[in-house]
Amino acid sequence: MRRLRPIAVVLLTTAMIGSIVALPALGSGLERGAPDAATDAAVESPVGAERQAALQNGSDRASAPSATGLEFEPVTMGPSATDGDPPPADGGANAQASIQQEREDIVASGVSEGIAIVQAQGVAVTQEQRTAALEGALGSVAQYQRAEAEQVQAATTGAVHGALIQNQSVNATQLQQAVGGAIAGGLAQSQSVNATQLQSATWGAAHGGIAQRQRVSGEQLQVATRGAAAGAASEAGAKDIGEVPKIQEAAQGAAYGVLTQYQSISVEQRQQVTLEHVQHAAAGGAAGSLEGSTRAAIAQAQRVDAEQRQRVTIKQIQKAAAGAAKGALVQRQSVSVEQTQAAARGASRGSLKRVQSTRLEQRQRVSITQVQEASYGAATGAISQSQEATVEQIQAAADGGAGGALVQRQTVSVTQIQSAASGAAEGAVTGARQRQEVTVEQVQAAAVGASEGAMSQTQVVDVTQVQRLARGGASGALVQTQAASVTQIQTAARVACEETARVVQSQRISVTQLQTLTRETAADATAYAVQVETDDVTRITQHVEVEVVQRIETIDRIEGTAAIDFPDQETDGETVRIEDVSLSEGGFVAVYEGVAVDADPDDIVGVSSELAAGEHENVTIELDEPLAESDALVAVVHQDTNDDGTFQYAESDGETDVPYVTEGGTLVLDGAFVTVTDDPAEANATLSVDDQTGDGETLTVAAANASVPYTVTATYDSETAASDTFAAGEAITNRSLDLEPPLEENATVDVSVRAAADDAVLATDSIEYTIADEPDEREATLSVDDQEGDGETLEIDAASASVPYVITAEYDGQRVDSDPFEANETVAERTLDLEPPLEENATVDVSIRAAADDAVLATDSIEYAVAEPDPTEPTANLTVADQTGDGETLTITAANASVEYAVTVTDETGTRLAESDTFAANETIGPTEFDLEPPLEENTTLEVAVVAAADGTPIVSDAVEYTVDSELEEFDVEFTSCSRAVVTASLEEGDQVAASTGFYDSAGFGNTIIEDAVTAGDEIEAPFTGTIVFEIGDERDVTTAGDEVLVEVPDYGTFGTYISGISSPEAVPFASIDFPNPSARDCDEDARPALPALSVAETTPAEDGNAIDVTFGYENPNDATIAGNSQFVEGTTTDDPPSELAAGSGSFTVEWTPESDDERLVWAMDFANYGYDDPVTAATPPAGEIQPSEPAAFGVSIASVTSPIERGDQLTVEATLQHVGGEAGTQNVTLAIGETAVDSRSVSLEPGESRTVSFTVETDDLEPGDYPLAVSTDNETAETTVTVAESGTPATFAVSDVSAPDSGVAGEDVTVTATVENQGDLEGTQTVVYSVNGQPVGESTVTLAAGQTAEIPFSSALPEGTSTHTITTDDDQESVTIEAATTESEGTNGDAEPGGGPETPPGDTGPPDEGPSDDAGPSDEEPSEGVGPSDGTEPTGDQDSGPVETPGNASGEATEETAATEETAS
Repeated sequence: MRRLRPIAVVLLTTAMIGSIVALPALGSGLERGAPDAATDAAVESPVGAERQAALQNGSDRASAPSATGLEFEPVTMGPSATDGDPPPADGGANAQASIQQEREDIVASGVSEGIAIVQAQGVAVTQEQRTAALEGALGSVAQYQRAEAEQVQAATTGAVHGALIQNQSVNATQLQQAVGGAIAGGLAQSQSVNATQLQSATWGAAHGGIAQRQRVSGEQLQVATRGAAAGAASEAGAKDIGEVPKIQEAAQGAAYGVLTQYQSISVEQRQQVTLEHVQHAAAGGAAGSLEGSTRAAIAQAQRVDAEQRQRVTIKQIQKAAAGAAKGALVQRQSVSVEQTQAAARGASRGSLKRVQSTRLEQRQRVSITQVQEASYGAATGAISQSQEATVEQIQAAADGGAGGALVQRQTVSVTQIQSAASGAAEGAVTGARQRQEVTVEQVQAAAVGASEGAMSQTQVVDVTQVQRLARGGASGALVQTQAASVTQIQTAARVACEETARVVQSQRISVTQLQTLTRETAADATAYAVQVETDDVTRITQHVEVEVVQRIETIDRIEGTAAIDFPDQETDGETVRIEDVSLSEGGFVAVYEGVAVDADPDDIVGVSSELAAGEHENVTIELDEPLAESDALVAVVHQDTNDDGTFQYAESDGETDVPYVTEGGTLVLDGAFVTVTDDPAEANATLSVDDQTGDGETLTVAAANASVPYTVTATYDSETAASDTFAAGEAITNRSLDLEPPLEENATVDVSVRAAADDAVLATDSIEYTIADEPDEREATLSVDDQEGDGETLEIDAASASVPYVITAEYDGQRVDSDPFEANETVAERTLDLEPPLEENATVDVSIRAAADDAVLATDSIEYAVAEPDPTEPTANLTVADQTGDGETLTITAANASVEYAVTVTDETGTRLAESDTFAANETIGPTEFDLEPPLEENTTLEVAVVAAADGTPIVSDAVEYTVDSELEEFDVEFTSCSRAVVTASLEEGDQVAASTGFYDSAGFGNTIIEDAVTAGDEIEAPFTGTIVFEIGDERDVTTAGDEVLVEVPDYGTFGTYISGISSPEAVPFASIDFPNPSARDCDEDARPALPALSVAETTPAEDGNAIDVTFGYENPNDATIAGNSQFVEGTTTDDPPSELAAGSGSFTVEWTPESDDERLVWAMDFANYGYDDPVTAATPPAGEIQPSEPAAFGVSIASVTSPIERGDQLTVEATLQHVGGEAGTQNVTLAIGETAVDSRSVSLEPGESRTVSFTVETDDLEPGDYPLAVSTDNETAETTVTVAESGTPATFAVSDVSAPDSGVAGEDVTVTATVENQGDLEGTQTVVYSVNGQPVGESTVTLAAGQTAEIPFSSALPEGTSTHTITTDDDQESVTIEAATTESEGTNGDAEPGGGPETPPGDTGPPDEGPSDDAGPSDEEPSEGVGPSDGTEPTGDQDSGPVETPGNASGEATEETAATEETAS
């Protein structure tokens, strides 16, 4: 047996190498497309062909799940009681030692094999790494004495290979933990798995865990890899899955995803989300994604054709596992580890089940990112309401939510998918907890239906609304579960979501109302289906359509508008500040935790005091509990719906004091990142600046600092020069400030430190600046003494120079230079590192040299005595490497000291960021992670020191270059069109920027995710600062011109391609899009091919009368052939319609043999692959109605002509066509003026059809006069005459005067008279409107000739106070004010709001709903007094005819509509 093992090793090595080539390491790139599972297994199998075939066949024959497939069998994590026992001691101590030695040899062989594989792939492995891998493997294998030797070796080989291939920089501790965890998890399942499955599972777990090594501790790494390996191995063994890449990616994705999520969990949350939860989340994600990828996972009714079955790619498996594992850790309350595992397992399984059951032509529409977000959302929703739910119910809800969210009938965002999955799963679990008898099949059906309905509707796109739709639909559908079938529940949930979305679009209702409406509608739909005993979708939909319309009429709309600005800010954690908020009706601002707020009352962390209607600035809100750490918050504007002055949204569970919403129903909110600082107290600053002599072009500031971001300014001769902005706490010394314009004579200069935020002066000083007669010669000063030291450093007492300079030390033929210093910058007590160090006493020449030309400006020689080490002096060792991280932690590899000691971390400004507890003498620590406070926000150099605990004296120190992970100095994206995106960025070596696309080709919709990427240092220079333009072109190409890079993205589509989003360097490693195209929906519509039109061109009965020749026509408006599912859905014929339609027009003829006179022949084409829901059809009349007919004949009549018309204006002619013949036909319809044809149209009409055709003609070339005009068809001509008149200025009605009394009595009528003049050249008619305080109360229609005037009186009841009376025409407006005298004092309205409510607007005493009374105003026949011009009014001017007036409502009373408006506004 041992002689056969090398053969297996060779095959296994080939498999793993192939796996790495096909599947780049996480974060290192993406493949364009993964081969299907069958190909993966064939190419990358780690076993022989016969064994692989057996595994594959076994996988296909895997026992089908039970009727539900929803039973939950948790993955166990540790050895059983007997696994840990040593084997029976039947051979004595020597025999046991021999067995133990053999197992150690097996482990060592496995480690060697794993290392050999990675070395063959070019990865160098150190002896330290080899030792760590062996120790980790031996520690885990010791727990599983009953595992077979082959299993032990395979598990070890896989774990070592997976960990080391990730990166050469893996340290020994990380390697030991990852290898040990993966092996332990795999061997925990050794009872049911073979060696190949074990090796694949441990490889993937170690590979995925090590990818997160920079961010996690060794313990976290160990539990994640253990859980991922256990889950993948357990499911592979249970389902007999033999495809190596599937097992690898399931474990890899689970480990990577769970560690990603755990890093975002706060310290408080980790009290309830333990590392055991991490382990179970990884196990559930891995197991569920593997189960979801098998054929047995989908019910028989869901299966697609055999040739489509290999649908799930290995990257989809990885993303499903990662998303589910992450989502299962988003826990708002304490949940068990079994519930955590169930949520992860159900979510990853559900998304991949949906992928398997997706039709072939739609498969490109489900990206791996969408799979991940569906899994994440479903797990999140299922776990959020799990207090009393069973693990089976949680798993079923997650399964259904993830699968339902991936039904795509239009282009959707990954955020919408996540919201639908989350809402549906949460709603299903909520419904399950509230119903005692609900089955897991019903829970799953409710979640599937709700998430499908939330995604398939097109009216609601806001993610919060999508989530509430799904949540309401799922919970409501479970109300009537006792007698409802799963089909009825699923249909009710889906239809309720779809129809509710259709009805509520653009309705001002809250998300709480939306959820309640959907829940009630779903409950009613389920009850109806049970009552009438139907699961017919059409019938249930028809019922819901009526029901939801009736229900929404009972919902109060949310009136009023609001806006809010909640900026990023620093705070002490107890309060936050709203920059600006406006509320039309008054109310409150509530602060919610998190960034994906859905106005959940449980998420409220603070509320403002009552805010009156109007605008408010700098609103401070006290938080219920102080923030423990920096976090994202969202502020939502709420109404005071019950006018009680108290905020009751949380107490009423979202029913009272609901949020303001926009026209589309989305919440009015804004988000901010709140940084918690130790002391956000009043800003302070220091400033040191001296009188100085210079050339007037620069001023030197000796020192400055401030507790907030700040600038330094110099003010002189009414000019101000300012520095760049410095960070809070960033000290500057000897900083030159450019004076522009320069000083030309001696002057007093005011130097200030100012806050960058508001320019407030924090510190100030005045100096005298003297202009030097001549430029100074270059000068320098140097102070350095003889010294004794260890030979590694030299101490400079002081140095300065008038020009930029460096300090040098020369000894034994060596020279070392300091960093350059600025002109006039004085350095004191500066240490210069000597490299190589001095080994014996020596003379050292120390110099100050000009940085520009290396000229010596000052020099001194000193004697350096190398001191012998003092045996009484403490010694220390420190190992710390340059590293990249999130800025919050720093890892010390190792530290030790001969005395009690501590470790400190300081930044470049001397600020101490971390200090450890005291360690015992000779105690070695490491690797140890230190929290940095405050966290780093940018790349910097840190000094790490081992200091004596007794007095804090540094014993040894080292400098660390710290790179903040994914630091992006500048990144902005502008989508200038659907096909062009402009990126402004600053990139470092290795940074990638990528474009994603959506497109339509002959197969339907497709997309690419970060397919077109550019890399700094590869295709473009590094570092790079400039613009990168992504533009759809013919083929991929990258060209550079200066600081602009043009990336031509291939036109992937036949009909259209658009850029759907841009991924920054932060998003590329995760295949996510962090800058989506905001116009993606419109761009998709533009790219999508237009629907063809189908028609019946001709029906000709055969001579014998038994058959009919039917000619169908089509019009494809696109430039390319379009394909669809084409068939005759009604009628008897042996012919088939075409499935592809060429561009332009076309036709074909078939023979139809109807079997009855009622039969019709109907041609239908389904274009669902292009996102169209309904098929396009063309249908013949019933066979009995088809008779030989007469030829087509078009009658014509002229409906209208713009005559007379001014010369130069456009003449419009409308003609009515009537088909008076017997057959459909097409004719040219021609317009002629005089003898000249000026326009024509091609018109097609069916028999009996009428149509109006419009013509337009320019009249610039027509002389004034009368012209004959004719419209002609092939059969008839209609004639008339058109008159062309000279042109002139159109009528312009000016309000030349408005007269009214200065004052009056409130409530009594007052008359306002307007003089209106037509200042144009032509006669015109306009409506003159009379308004009081902006509210229309009367109008009059007036016709005036050119130059004619008319006086028009209006009257109305005078409001209290000062009122504005306005006369408005289409062209002009004038106003007067009238003061009302109050006849008696007004009483206090007990119902008024605090501070007094608004006055009653005019119109509140308007007519009742029945209409105006008899004396409300004049009739249409005769103007009454006070409304239009009186009988005695005479127009002025030379015209013979007077103005014609049509009086409107000028009674002075508000119309019913106006009254309603006033009431609303108040």
